[in-house]
Amino acid sequence: MRFLLKSGLVYGVQFDKSMRERWVSHEGTWSFELPSGWGQGRTIYGGVSTAAAVALGYRITALQDRHLRSLQAQFFRPVRPGTLIGKASILRSGGSTTFVRIDLWQDDIVMSVNIVLAKARAESTTLLSEERWQGPPADSLTDLPFIPGVIPEFIQNLSMRWVSGDAPFSGASTAKFSGYCRFRAGSSDVEGVVAILDAWPCPSLAAGPPLFPRAQ
Repeated sequence: MRFLLKSGLVYGVQFDKSMRERWVSHEGTWSFELPSGWGQGRTIYGGVSTAAAVALGYRITALQDRHLRSLQAQFFRPVRPGTLIGKASILRSGGSTTFVRIDLWQDDIVMSVNIVLAKARAESTTLLSEERWQGPPADSLTDLPFIPGVIPEFIQNLSMRWVSGDAPFSGASTAKFSGYCRFRAGSSDVEGVVAILDAWPCPSLAAGPPLFPRAQ
């Protein structure tokens, strides 16, 4: 998978660091308005609420020199559009690393997120990375169609272009695919990356039974 990011507004959410300012303080707790148009089954697309949680973590720490190094999100109940209540606490903060916990509520706890923020590594540090994925230019491909009632609602906000592999519920024997994905109105900053990470379906769904009869 490859993610293409640019700045922009998508169905009431601007996926960038401006999300931090959308959290409103209420005597120790915070509130954030989740928009409609992002349904994924019974809940809102998890990338929206997770990005909002990360934004709150950055808002309370105000540590602009630290970068997201680790994220763990646990969903306990469906999250619906509307007011989301958040409470964030710094578990531990040292000279280079900060541990933050964010809990989100709608009537009852719905989500818990733990993040680790750290300063940039020294320039002398050498990191080895895998060979960069190579594929056809994104502009040469066509967006996957959005079919209401069949495709999750939040997909309407995304431009997804398939490159290779088997689609979900195609009865395939392999679980591997590649493609391009971005929000139609774009995104940026760490909130944009977090929001789009869970957009693609799990590759193992390709082994599921076909949704539609195969053409004879």
